[in-house]
Amino acid sequence: MSSLPERWNLRRIPWTTLEREPLFRVIAPVLLANLVFFGLAALTLYQSHRHYDEQATQENQNLAYTLEANVSGVLDRISITLASIASEAEGQLATGSIRPQVLDAFIDRQRDVNPEIDSIRVSDASGRVIYGVDEKAEARFNISDREYFARARDSALGHTIRSAPIVSRLDGRLVIVLARAVRRPDGAVAAVVTSPLPVSYFTELIAAIDVGKRGVVAIRDGDLTLLSEEETRARQVLSGRVYERMWEYLTGEPVP
Repeated sequence: MSSLPERWNLRRIPWTTLEREPLFRVIAPVLLANLVFFGLAALTLYQSHRHYDEQATQENQNLAYTLEANVSGVLDRISITLASIASEAEGQLATGSIRPQVLDAFIDRQRDVNPEIDSIRVSDASGRVIYGVDEKAEARFNISDREYFARARDSALGHTIRSAPIVSRLDGRLVIVLARAVRRPDGAVAAVVTSPLPVSYFTELIAAIDVGKRGVVAIRDGDLTLLSEEETRARQVLSGRVYERMWEYLTGEPVP
């Protein structure tokens, strides 16, 4: 036997009869109103989440464009400076030989008008640094075993190359080196002009960017080598599956 009162046995009460019940007339509108409310709330949350994602994507793109313009601008200015020094050295070679005092003075002027340039040095064809350095004996070192030296020496005419992050032998800092060959009138390599850009430059560049407690700003080179990070936690955030997804997004290929 059913525990419901006879009048609430829904299997036996016609729908038309149920509609005439006073309690149903009260509950039905409330249920309908709740369904409409929760439906609108879900729609609002979905639209809000979608808007947030679109806004975050746009902000990330704007930030990336700004950083790209800044970094590219610095690298372009260094490259232009190296081209100017190479042109000056090649001009001197065309009239005989390089004049050390004149070339050093020219290097100093280029460094003065480009404050972001840390240093500029010129090595001979054997890799021995002889221009743009202090007169101290320990400041004169050899870079012939450096990968960037070989690439610059073997590069096409008028081409500036950029190294991966390496440790400077002069001061132990992590740097990226830009290098360009200086050629004799017959096309033979006479020297290589170089300028190191400290990786700390990238750290300082993004230090003032506020992306919140859960945000991370990191700069990577073309091989996705981490050049700079907002905080040490970036190494954790950019590891694992997040790193794999980023690699696949940037390269279109799975992580090797």
